[in-house]
Amino acid sequence: MKHEFDLVWGLPLPGGGVAKRAALRPLTIGGELRMQAALEDMDLGEAQSESGKARALMLETLAYWAQQLTVEGIAPEQLTAEYLAENLTGEDYGIILAAQDDLRAKYTAAGANPGNTTAAAERPSPETTATATAITANPSS
Repeated sequence: MKHEFDLVWGLPLPGGGVAKRAALRPLTIGGELRMQAALEDMDLGEAQSESGKARALMLETLAYWAQQLTVEGIAPEQLTAEYLAENLTGEDYGIILAAQDDLRAKYTAAGANPGNTTAAAERPSPETTATATAITANPSS
């Protein structure tokens, strides 16, 4: 499943020109893991100030999109949070946010709402997970 859309300003192509056709796909588990690794490698700056918090949240969003977004003519490894931060306009950022909402609605409409699956219903509570982790870490207790 994917949601295709067009950017207004687009992103620069490596050989010149601008790419405007894009698509968002649901985030995969592998994408989530790569996003977390990318965030660990980023300099998020001073996250104590309001501007630092806003910057960190923006980079986190862009790191997620780097794993979900495809843009015609741009290699996936080029679409990093840093690349998006330097090249994405505010107007195109809003378009991707709207596309993300549309993708979420498509996913839910397709009956794939993870909150209603048997696996989600059987997910252990945080307390159960913490207890199990403590027991595993210290089996003699």
